[in-house]
Amino acid sequence: MISAMTIVSVLYPRHGESRFDHEYYQQKHMPLVQRRWAEHGLVKMEWMRGVAAPDGGEPGYEVITLLTFPSKEAFEAAVASSGEEVLGDVANFTNVQPVIQINQPVFEGAINAPGQGERGQATQKQDMWSVTHHRR
Repeated sequence: MISAMTIVSVLYPRHGESRFDHEYYQQKHMPLVQRRWAEHGLVKMEWMRGVAAPDGGEPGYEVITLLTFPSKEAFEAAVASSGEEVLGDVANFTNVQPVIQINQPVFEGAINAPGQGERGQATQKQDMWSVTHHRR
C-alpha cells in the first residue's frame, strides 16, 4: 500500500557548460535542507549521481534528489519558511537551474532477485545517499 506522502524531485540537468560541486552539495547544501525543512515534516532525503545514459553516453542529469514530506502542504510550508535561503544556496554548487516537481507516489514494490529469499536486500551505493528522519 502506498502512503499519502509527497515526494519532491529536484533534478539538476547536465550539459556541456554545467558545473556541480558534489562535495559542497553533500557537506553543506543537503545538511542545510535537513536543518531547515525537518521541522516542517521532511522525513527522507535521497540523492543520486547520474553516471550514464542507457546507451552509455553522458547522463541527462548530474544529480536527482528526492525529498519526502507527509503532504504537499508540508513542503509548501517548508519553502515558505526558508525556501529563499535553501534555493539561494544553489548558486554555491551549480550553475544550472534545477527542475523541481511535486509528486504523489502511485506504486512502490520490491523485486525479489533469485537467491535472495522472500525479500530483496538493500545495498548502499557509493553514488546514492539516503537519510531518513524519525519524528518523535
